[in-house]
Amino acid sequence: MLKSCLHCGEVFEAKRRSKKYCSSSCRTLACYKRNDYEYQPGHYKKRDEIEKGALLKKADESLINNASKEEASSLRNVAKSPIEYAKDIGTTAAGIMVVKGIEEVFTSDENKPAQKKDIDRLVKLLNTPRFYPIKNEKPLISQNGEKYYPYFDVKSGRKIYRHLLRQQFFELINGKFVLYQPSKYMTKIER
Repeated sequence: MLKSCLHCGEVFEAKRRSKKYCSSSCRTLACYKRNDYEYQPGHYKKRDEIEKGALLKKADESLINNASKEEASSLRNVAKSPIEYAKDIGTTAAGIMVVKGIEEVFTSDENKPAQKKDIDRLVKLLNTPRFYPIKNEKPLISQNGEKYYPYFDVKSGRKIYRHLLRQQFFELINGKFVLYQPSKYMTKIER
């Protein structure tokens, strides 16, 4: 079905009955025209916003011209150009970097937030074994000929002995091997 574009007037083949414009650009331009937009370099802007901006700029200039030197300097700081804002942002960023650097130097390690490597180190520490063999000490042999190998319990800080066949830990109390009970040496927090 042939139709005429409502914006540019060009005749086009419409695939649907509801189609009013020949292209999406014509549809957009018609919307801008209906809603009172005006082309500014690089983009469209509402006409009343352009007029408000011009009025504000004139008002700012008249305020600055009629004000004292001190008031004029403070008013100029309020009405800055984008380049001046960019310079201020750069200065602010540099100031923040200096402050962060000083914080890094003067903040002790205990007061710094945990990072991934700190958490990895903690996980590694938690996954370390509790019992370590004492390699520079020979195993003890009981009266019935069984060997008990010396180990160190990291949590309780005690020397204990391991029977390899039974896979159990024992402690030497008054010359006798007694089954080791680590819960006896745990603090209240660990229980």
